[in-house]
Amino acid sequence: MIEETDINTTPPAVDAPVDPVEAPIETPAVPAPPSEPAPEPIKPVEPAPAPVSPAPAPTPPVPPPAPVPEAGNTIQRLLAKAKEKIQFRKQAKLEKIMVFAKTQGGITNDQAQKLLRVSDATASRYLAQLTKSGRLRLVKAVGRGARYAPAQ
Repeated sequence: MIEETDINTTPPAVDAPVDPVEAPIETPAVPAPPSEPAPEPIKPVEPAPAPVSPAPAPTPPVPPPAPVPEAGNTIQRLLAKAKEKIQFRKQAKLEKIMVFAKTQGGITNDQAQKLLRVSDATASRYLAQLTKSGRLRLVKAVGRGARYAPAQ
């Protein structure tokens, strides 16, 4: 047989309200931050003052500008001056051809190209101009072998 032991326990009453136990709640202790002074606001850095230079010497008065000529007149003068320079250089090249033709007894288009360092078309134009003016004459007129001799 089973022996019943009497345990002094009574089951809690279901209908009876249970009073909550008010026990003090312990919070973990947080160490207080060390007492530091509040940081000062950051001040903008001011640029260093520029070195003081001596006052510049007074400049002499500027003369009034010369009267402006008409634009069209200026352009025409510049174009005339440029054309004159071009013609001068061209005449110098034509004289170079004539000197070569006189010393060698004649000149070909290929020789004129190499002498003046110009293109085939330019050398042909120069030789044609000298022929037309009567300073050179065409001796042999066969395509590539065309030869020009000084006119006498």
